[in-house]
Amino acid sequence: MGYAQRPRRELPRMLTINIFISMIKIILQVCPGYVNTDMTSHKGHKTIDQGADTPLYCALLPEGCTSPKGNFVSDRTIKEWK
Repeated sequence: MGYAQRPRRELPRMLTINIFISMIKIILQVCPGYVNTDMTSHKGHKTIDQGADTPLYCALLPEGCTSPKGNFVSDRTIKEWK
């Protein structure tokens, strides 16, 4: 692998890590819901896009946001952990 190819191949991984780190700073638990994937034997009622909505919403909260910090978040709302 050439030097010029490495940064291009590493970019998606680096972006994923940065989004993940920003989520950890703000939230402890995020639930995508019951998503229609192989893991649920395609029985989930949410599409993949709908399942990705809450984790992305939380990852892209503005810097310095104080809520939802340390809460359980599902469907873009804070839920009580049971």
